[in-house]
Amino acid sequence: KLKPKRRGTFLVRFSKDRFVISKKPHKNDPIRKEYDHLPVSTVTLTGEKWIYLEKGFAFKNIDDLIKHHRKSHKLYFPINSPDSELTERNSMTEEIQTIAPERRQTNNIPQINVEEPNNSKDEFMHGDISKEDAEERLTDKAEGTFLVRHNNGTYKLSMVLPNSRKFKHSMIHHTEGKFSLTNQKKFDSLRDLVDNYMNVSPKNKLFLGKPLADPNSEKIFKNRTDD
Repeated sequence: KLKPKRRGTFLVRFSKDRFVISKKPHKNDPIRKEYDHLPVSTVTLTGEKWIYLEKGFAFKNIDDLIKHHRKSHKLYFPINSPDSELTERNSMTEEIQTIAPERRQTNNIPQINVEEPNNSKDEFMHGDISKEDAEERLTDKAEGTFLVRHNNGTYKLSMVLPNSRKFKHSMIHHTEGKFSLTNQKKFDSLRDLVDNYMNVSPKNKLFLGKPLADPNSEKIFKNRTDD
C-alpha cells in the first residue's frame, strides 16, 4: 500500500495483537531504508491499559499517540490523505513538510512515566529535562557521573567529563528497536547500553561512571523544549 505513495506517508495496522506504524521514510528521515515499521507497546498501569512508542509518553488510544509522534518520527502524510499521493511535482522536490496547526499535539494529552513490565524504573532515567537542568543536577558530582534524559522524541546522555568540570551531551540513537551511541554497537535496551559502557575500561572515551538517580522519579514527566 505504501509503495505508490510519496515519501513521508504512513499507515497504522494491527498485527499480532498490537498496533504497528508503517512508514515510507521521507528524505529528511534518519531511517535509511525503503520502509520502516514501528511496533506500539502496551502496558497496564493502575488497572488501565496504555499504549506507547517510547518510554516516557503513553496514551489511551492510537490517535493521540500518532498526534504526539508525527513530528518527531516524520509521520507526515496519512495514507488516505490527498497529500500522500505521488505527483510529478512532489516526486521531484519532496520538500520537507510540516504538520498543519490543527493537527499539532494538544496540551491535554495524558503523559505518564511508562515503566517496563516488571515495574522497575532505571535509576539513570530523568525524563523530559533540559540540558541546563541536566548540568545543574550533575554539578559537583564525581567524574563520569551520568544521567539519561528524553526530549522531543530523542534520548540524550549527559555526563561529567573526566579530568574536568565540564559536561558532555550525546544523542542516543533509537532505530529499529535498538539503542546505540555509535554505529558499531547496538543494544536491545537503554539498560543494556548503560551497563555495557559502565563496564568498559575507564580509558575508553565512552566509559560511564556512576548513574545519578532522578530526584523526582515519582513525578509525571512534563513537556519541555530542549536545545
